[in-house]
Amino acid sequence: MKYYLKEIIQNNFNERNAGSKARIDTDHILEALGYQPLESFLEIATSNSKLLKLTSQFYKYQELQTVFSEIQVGDEVVLQMPIQKQTLLLANCIRHLKKRNIKITILIHDLEAIRKMTMDSISFTTKIQISLSELKILKIADKVIAHNYRMKEKLVELGISEDKIVELEIFDYLLPEITKLKKAQKNNPIVIAGNLDPEKVGYIASLPQNIDYNLYGVGFTSDVKNPRINYFGSYLPNELPSHLEGSFGLVWDGDSATTCSGPFGNYLRYNNSHKASLYLASGLPLIVWEASALAAFVKRYHCGICVNSLTDIADELASLTDERFEILLQNTSHLGDLVKKGYFLTKSLDK
Repeated sequence: MKYYLKEIIQNNFNERNAGSKARIDTDHILEALGYQPLESFLEIATSNSKLLKLTSQFYKYQELQTVFSEIQVGDEVVLQMPIQKQTLLLANCIRHLKKRNIKITILIHDLEAIRKMTMDSISFTTKIQISLSELKILKIADKVIAHNYRMKEKLVELGISEDKIVELEIFDYLLPEITKLKKAQKNNPIVIAGNLDPEKVGYIASLPQNIDYNLYGVGFTSDVKNPRINYFGSYLPNELPSHLEGSFGLVWDGDSATTCSGPFGNYLRYNNSHKASLYLASGLPLIVWEASALAAFVKRYHCGICVNSLTDIADELASLTDERFEILLQNTSHLGDLVKKGYFLTKSLDK
């Protein structure tokens, strides 16, 4: 039998944040491929008590052990990492599965060993714990689905066997068939969608004022004074694509408009931002940072443009011919059809 761990958040008060969209889509794709769900219910912690947090570690461990007890010798299970029901004893849970000759595949959503290593808000001890915990799990697994070749190289550098790593290329973004999209127009504003919290996208405060931008998402602050910015509010992940209107979708993080900087910006060197999948599913070609891992994807499939700085976008658009833009649209439409039907995860699991 083939299984996957399906984690259900019982008190999710932030449904307009697309953070869970990738996990939910993964669940749907796996079920369509015949994987059976192992349901694990999770409540978002509301207490900062160290004692309660410590107690919850053991509770989570016991609960996962109970869930995993359904799996029989020789079965397969897919785990999405990081597991939301996180426990320091997770590696032990997985080690017990391996002893029963159960095949384990890890799909990486975020690699905390990279993402949080440069965050000042995370203590050194916690960073070490995160790194060691993740590496243990990845080393135990039979197969690891990484975002791209850059993440694969980083994992190999961290001691994970290259033979077990498969590249996803891009996340899927499932949409209802009835979704109607607005066609991208060459002279329309640049779309910026997703988490607009200044801590993550501080660069919005210094966007060049020589082009227009349409913003969608949670966390936008009215303190940003830029006459070229139009803010359209937030929508649920499956509704958002039908509201996006623009020419390109921008994938950029950090506090600078001249380069992707800070913990979030640097993470783009290894990460496939889920908003790239949102844009492709919405029919929008991409604008990405030249130094990001996504740049290789954009160049391989000719589905957007790469820039070193946001100040370069105006010149890039000015030199973009109508014929070239139509080619980008055609390639984007093809990729959009693929991500909307779960092609990339299915391909990775076949490998």
